[in-house]
Order: sequence, then C-alpha cells, then structure tokens
Amino acid sequence: MTIQTKIFAIAVAAVAWITAGQSFAEATTEPYSLEQGRYSAVVDGEKVKIQAALEFKVLEDGLIQIPVSFGGAEILDLKLSGGSAVLAVENDQYTVRISRKGTVRLTAMLIVPLSRNADQEGFYLEIPQAVFSFCTVTVRRASVQLSPNYAAAGTSQTRGDQTIITLPLGLKRQAQVFWTVRPIQETPKTTEPVEPVYLANLQLLGTLEEETFRCLATVDLHLLQGELKTALFELPSGWTVTGVRGGSGIADWKTEAAGSNQQITVIFNQPFKEGNLRLLIDAEQPLSSGSASVSLPSIIPVGAKRLTGQLALATATAMELKDPVMEGVKRIDVRELPDELRAMANAPVVAAFRYMEAPYHVTTQLIRPEELPVLVAIAESGELITVAAPTGETITRAIYQIRNNKKTTLSVTLPAGSTLWSVLVDQRPVKPSAGPRGQIQIPIMNNHGPETVFPVEIVYVQKTGSLKSLLGQVRYEGPGLDIPVTVSSWKLLLPDGLIKIGYSGNVEAGFSVNTVPVELAAYRDVSANAALRRDSARCQKVLAAAPAAQSLADCEYKVKEEFQEVVGKTQQTGVLPFRISIPQSGRVYRFGRLLAVNEPMSVQINYVRTSAMPFASGGMVFVGLMGLAGVARLVRAKK
Repeated sequence: MTIQTKIFAIAVAAVAWITAGQSFAEATTEPYSLEQGRYSAVVDGEKVKIQAALEFKVLEDGLIQIPVSFGGAEILDLKLSGGSAVLAVENDQYTVRISRKGTVRLTAMLIVPLSRNADQEGFYLEIPQAVFSFCTVTVRRASVQLSPNYAAAGTSQTRGDQTIITLPLGLKRQAQVFWTVRPIQETPKTTEPVEPVYLANLQLLGTLEEETFRCLATVDLHLLQGELKTALFELPSGWTVTGVRGGSGIADWKTEAAGSNQQITVIFNQPFKEGNLRLLIDAEQPLSSGSASVSLPSIIPVGAKRLTGQLALATATAMELKDPVMEGVKRIDVRELPDELRAMANAPVVAAFRYMEAPYHVTTQLIRPEELPVLVAIAESGELITVAAPTGETITRAIYQIRNNKKTTLSVTLPAGSTLWSVLVDQRPVKPSAGPRGQIQIPIMNNHGPETVFPVEIVYVQKTGSLKSLLGQVRYEGPGLDIPVTVSSWKLLLPDGLIKIGYSGNVEAGFSVNTVPVELAAYRDVSANAALRRDSARCQKVLAAAPAAQSLADCEYKVKEEFQEVVGKTQQTGVLPFRISIPQSGRVYRFGRLLAVNEPMSVQINYVRTSAMPFASGGMVFVGLMGLAGVARLVRAKK
C-alpha cells in the first residue's frame, strides 16, 4: 500500500469517527441512565412485598430531575444514597433531583397483590427501563415451579420449606413472574396441642345480710403455657350466679349442673394466651329467718395446677357467729388479709381464712339475737309560752324540736277546752287531722333523714279561770305528745298586779335551759324564791322589759264572753294555717321539767292581787295584836 493510500484511509477513518461521535452525541439526549435494577420479592399471604434497588448514572452537571414510577404498586418507603441527590414530589410523582455528575442509588419498599388463576399464581410490576434488570422471588412453599413461559430463562431452587425463583428481566418495562404448584402430595405436619398450664389465686368475700348471703370472688389466673379458650369453675349447688366480669375479653358465660355441684363456663372472645387474667364472680343465696348455719362457697378453678387464696366473712346484721368448722383452710387474723380484699367489704369482717387445699369447707353456726324496740322519734326540746288575760283566756305557742326516723304522724293532746289555731312543721303550714280520744294528728314525715332536727309549732287558745279575784288560784296545762320530750321549758306571762304566793304541779319553778328562744323579745324573769314571796313590794318592781305587740292589759275589759263563739265562726276546714304572732305583756314566770313521757306539763298558781295587800297587811297587824293580848292574859292568870 502506498503512502497516499494510507493517508486517505486514515482520513476516511477520522471522518467516520467524528461523524459517529456526533451521531452518538445527538442520540444521547438524556443526561442520565438507569444502569441496573434489582428486585427481591417475598410472597406474604395474598400480597407480595418487593424490595427494589435502582442505580442511576448522572452524565452532566447542573440540575437534573429523574422521574421514578412503579405503576400501581403501593410504595411504603423510598431512600436515596450517594451524591447530593434529594427526593421530591412533583405532579403527584416522585422525582430524584441532583445537581452534579455521579452515581445515585435508590431503594424502595413496594407491595403488589398476588394474582391467581386456575393454573398458576404470580404478580405484575411496572418498572423503570434499565440497561439490565433481574428479579428474585421467595415463595414459602417447597412444591412450586416456574410457569412454562418463564422456565427457559429463569431458575427455581428449593431451600427447606421454601422456593427461590430467579428471573432476568433485561430491558423490560414490566416484571411478570408466575409459577405453578407441583403435583406433589406432601404429608402435612401436625402439631400436638399444648396442654394449658396455669396457676390460680382466689380472694373470696362472703357478706351476711338480713335476708341474703352474698359472695364476691376475685380469681386471678396466671397462664404458664398453652392457651385457654374457656375457663371452668365448680360451685356448690344452691348458689345463684348473678354475674361474671373480666373486662372486654369475656364473650359469654353459663352455669349448668355437674353432679352435686354446678359448673360455671366462661367463654373468651379470643384464646387467652400466656399472661395474667382476672375474673370477678358474683353469687348469692337466700338466708331465711330460720337459718341456723351458713357455709362459704367453695369456688374451684377446674384444671389449675396450684390454687392459693384468702377467704373473708363479713356480717352486716346483728348476728353472732360461733367458731366455724373448717376443712382445707387455716384461720388467720383479719389484719392479715390483703388490703384489696378488706377494701371490698362494706360491712365489718369478723373472720378470715387462708386457703390450703381443694376442696375447702367453712361452716359456722348463726345466733340471731332478739331485736329490741328503739325510739322512732323524739322531741329533743320543747318550749312553751303562754299569755294569760285577766278574764281567763290564754293563748299558747308550743315549739318542739323533733328528730324523726320513720314516724309519719305526731299525736298531740291539747288541754280540755282548747281550740287549735295553727300548726307549722319545719316552718311550713300543714293540715292537722282529728285522732282518737280527742287528739290531733300532725304529719311529720321528714325527708331530711333522722340526723336532721326540725321544729313543730302549735298555737292554741283556752278558757281558764279568771284572774280578777283578790285572792285565788288558777291551773294551766300544756299539750301532751305521744313521743318523749327530753327537756321542756315554759314561759308563763300573767297580768300585772298579781303576786304569785305559791305553786304546785309537775314542773320546777325558775327553770332555765339553753334552747332556741320562741320569741326574740327579752324579759326579766321573776324568780320563785322565798325572798321575793316575802317581799311583795320588790315583786311589784320586776316587770316585763319588752313592750307587747298587743297589750292584754289594755284588753282586760274588752274580752267578752262571746270570745269562743267568734273564734268558732272564723275557723274552716280544708285550708292551710298561718303563723300567728302572740301578744306578750305581763310578768314572766318560768317553769320547766326534764324527761316528759306521755305527760303534759301542768302548774297551779296561788295568787293575790296587789290591790288586796293593804287589807292583808291590816289583817295581819290585827291578828298579831290579838295574839299579843291573849298572851298577856295568860301571863296575868298564872300570877
């Protein structure tokens, strides 16, 4: 070959090389390439989990965006590694952004559904086109093989109880992997059921009530192995199970006869596996008035490898218990019971036991003491104020502080000839009714309970003896109650111009107690001591300190015989009474007594009017002089 020929060949080759380079540059429009795609799939039930690993090669500097899409697969995770690449979302699509040349690795966790037909099963996955891609599938069965369409290119290998399939994808934009089940009949492996092993702890509280023996059992189960779908308990017959509780894990429970006992079956929503479970069992049995003994129920968890526990017996009545007969338990001090068990008791715990072995029995004799009657109502105090007119009419207000448990009516006996004006209970007017033997019935049912004291106020008028005589006596009497009155005080206001020279009755003069006053007006008390009785002039100076709302002294000559007739015309049945203000005027005398039971207070007062004092003084002088004259005559006769 000549030199010219060689130079021409070199020139042609150079032109061809340059032309080829320009064509390659024009063909390579994308500034990146996906060099490799690796996919690792695992079949999990009805879905396929796929781990994808992509490797991009970035060929130029500057901001480059690489779209990433896997069709309809569910993307659980995306991660980038290498370079200054970041992951972004643009137009509802993942995009890899990178600013300079280099290698970018992308990993993704995908999930696609498992497809099945009559002959085979597998999955579809849309993938980015790469220079080369391949897929590895793990099927957790040993009896599978690649479908005929893929058998030539791929391989399958059995490893233990699973099959590994490897399939090259090349330049494909979709991964399709399907396999068929081999016609190999494998003997299924059977596992022997594990016998459940559990421990039980029982805390039982039995409470004796008036007519019922109640039982609350707390059972703690500790499962060591296996599982429990149901729990069984034995309970003596004669007990009625009223409830089984244990959170939301109990689906149902039932009781059925089992020989001389009965069996409780507790069904769980899901099998109870290793751990702790607490069940509460409520039961009761009737306790008749003739019952001579009771037995704590023996609740035994069927199948428990070990049973421990404590028993407590409480009583909410006045029953007395004899020493119990025990079997399978040991008696302990009540203070040795767990705090949780003692906290469940709403009555005093009288006996405690520790469980030792099954079955256990605890029987005790009952002694029912005879109940004694007690008060159902009492008047803690009574306060009376009586205002007397000279013509003999009196008006009395009596206020009793009542404590009531269950009494519905209060029977009150007013003095003979009395007319009832008003009745208030707890500051509210009530309608009284007629009772036997002339009594009045007052409704006193209290809604506040026996710990609350409330007042009962009675106002009545009465015609007694006139106080116009120069010397005389008058008798006053208070109301009688059908309940005891602990302490009573009586304020008696007599007209001015009277001197009390003596009294008799079932009361004590000058009586004073610390009670709530009937009236707020203050009075000076007239003491019934001997000094005041001897000094009439001093008695006249001790007068009432407060003015009266209406002075009875001014009405002395205005009160007529038709007083009772007028009062009768103003009375009417079927209406509620109202509060009446008592006029107060005159001299105050105080009386009282302690512990009145079905006996009204009464007092008879001997009096003398101050207008008769000059005559009384002259008479006494005359009698004294006559006495001295008689003594002088006797002396002279002896001489």
